[in-house]
Amino acid sequence: VILLFLLPNFSFGSVCSPGTFTDGDDCTPCDPGFFQPYENSIECFSCPEGFYQSLQNSLDCILCPSGYSQIDTGKSNCEECNEGYFSTSEGNIECSECPKGYYQENKLADSCISCPAGFYSMFEAEDYCMECEPGKFQQNPSQESCQTCSQGKFADLNKMTVCKVGYVN
Repeated sequence: VILLFLLPNFSFGSVCSPGTFTDGDDCTPCDPGFFQPYENSIECFSCPEGFYQSLQNSLDCILCPSGYSQIDTGKSNCEECNEGYFSTSEGNIECSECPKGYYQENKLADSCISCPAGFYSMFEAEDYCMECEPGKFQQNPSQESCQTCSQGKFADLNKMTVCKVGYVN
């Protein structure tokens, strides 16, 4: 007891609550993108890929929702999936490309849309489908090309789903 009176500036240290870390005598809040679930820790952990945390003093991180992704660690937000991309579940590291024959015209999508009959998309990550041009047709959805009308048949308009019998002059 006498020792405590002789050392008036001595303290037993403060207890740092979860969401903070100790850098000696002080407790410092974890920055956004970081978390700490334990008391008296010496550092905060960075949120892993597919997670984020926008607040200080956090005990955990939050999964990125569908339509978003996060490829980096220690982030305070998730990245939007752009047109032509999607993410179907929470916690995605990257958004996926819409496959050939599909498209997505909106951001934040959780799925892709099939190109309808008479249309196609020949590349991945498309944000629209192209019309079959005259002389070609496509009767099936989700295709990456149009077919040429066979001899004796024609398609005189865009977006044709069948070729007509006969010839165009």
